[in-house]
Amino acid sequence: MRTRSPPPHEPLAVKLLRADLAADERVLERFLKERATLMRVRSPHVVGVRDMVVEGATFAIVMSYVGGGICGAAVHHRTARAG
Repeated sequence: MRTRSPPPHEPLAVKLLRADLAADERVLERFLKERATLMRVRSPHVVGVRDMVVEGATFAIVMSYVGGGICGAAVHHRTARAG
């Protein structure tokens, strides 16, 4: 999901955890650990985490939006060129 922040209207990406998966404690714990890990990483090669949303059974990680297509396609393209 893509959204916009308050002014200056920077595009953001939102990773939502499906409600059925949020009900699984192990999955929820991994999702929360993912956010915590990403918060510690400072690199121009890793997307920045901006916030976390928790409302009832809704859990979401809010990140900076990085355009440019699907990551898997880019990795496949680079791998094919290298091989």
